[in-house]
Amino acid sequence: MTIGFLQRYGLALKINGWPKILVPSLLGQLLGSLVATRFTLRGAGLPLAFTLAGLVYILLLNDWGDEAVDRIKRRMFPHSSGPKTLPDGLLPRGQVLRGGILALLLALGCAAALSSGGGRPWFLPGAGLGVLLFQAYSFAPCKLNYRGGGELLEMLGVGVLLPWLHAYGQAGVLWHPLYGYGGGFALLSLASALASGLSDEESDLVGGKRTFITLWGNDRVRKHIDHLLIFAGTAWLFVALERRESSPWWLMLAPLGCLWYFGWRLRQLSAEAVTRAFAAQSAYKKVLHHGIWVSTLVLALVLGLAERIFY
Repeated sequence: MTIGFLQRYGLALKINGWPKILVPSLLGQLLGSLVATRFTLRGAGLPLAFTLAGLVYILLLNDWGDEAVDRIKRRMFPHSSGPKTLPDGLLPRGQVLRGGILALLLALGCAAALSSGGGRPWFLPGAGLGVLLFQAYSFAPCKLNYRGGGELLEMLGVGVLLPWLHAYGQAGVLWHPLYGYGGGFALLSLASALASGLSDEESDLVGGKRTFITLWGNDRVRKHIDHLLIFAGTAWLFVALERRESSPWWLMLAPLGCLWYFGWRLRQLSAEAVTRAFAAQSAYKKVLHHGIWVSTLVLALVLGLAERIFY
C-alpha cells in the first residue's frame, strides 16, 4: 500500500502523542493567566509556536539518534510496534536531520522574539535549557537516554520546564506559589516516561541502552508507576492545602478522583502488561496517558473555576 506524503509525516511526527506536550502547555498557560489575572494572546501564541516547533525537532532528531536501536527492535519484533521513521522508510535520513534542525531554528526564533520584543527576557534562556536537556538525552557526550537518565530528563523537560515556560510566557513572573501544581504533573510525566519504555525492554538490552526498564525490569517499573500516581495526587493536594485561604482545598477532589479512577483501571490491566505482551502494554499505556491528560485538564478546569468563583 502506498503511503502519501502527509501520512508519512503524520506517522513520523506521532500526532496521536501530541497531548503529552500540549496538556502541560495548557496547564502552564492556565497557571500563568491566574497569576497575571488575565489571559493574553501574546503570552500564548509565541510559547505555543515554540512548543510545536520544539516538538517536531525532538521527534525527528530523536528518531535520527535512535535509528540503530529502532532497527534492532524492528528485526527482533517485526510486528510489535507502530511505524518507525527510519527503519520503515517513512522519511529519508537526511530529510529527518534537516527537518529537525529547521524546527530547532524556528523554535529558538520564537523564543528569541518573545524574549526581546515580548517582555519575557528569561524565555530564551529557558528554551536554551530545554535544548540542552534534549541534547543530553539523545546525543554524545552525555547520551543519558542510553545511560539510565533518559526518563528523569523527560520528567524535567516535559513535566517541569515546559509548564514553567508557558506560565512565565503568559504571566511574565519567574515564580509564584501557583506554579507548585506543576510538581504533581512532573511526577505524572515520570510515570509516562517509565511506561514508554515497557515495550522496548528487550531491544534496548540488545542495543546496549540502560533505562529504568532494563535496570529494574517490567514488574518493578509498573509498581513504581502506581506509586507515582499516588504521589502526584498527594502533591496536588498539598499545594491546595497550602493555598486554602485563596480557594477551597476540596476542589482537588475532582482531579484526585480522576487519578484514582484511572489508577484503578491501570491496576486492572497491570498483571497482563508483562514482557513481550505488546498488546497488553499498549492498552496499559493508553489508560495511563489518558489518566494523566484527563486529570490534568480537570485540574486546570477546577483552578480556572476557582478563580472566577472564589478569588
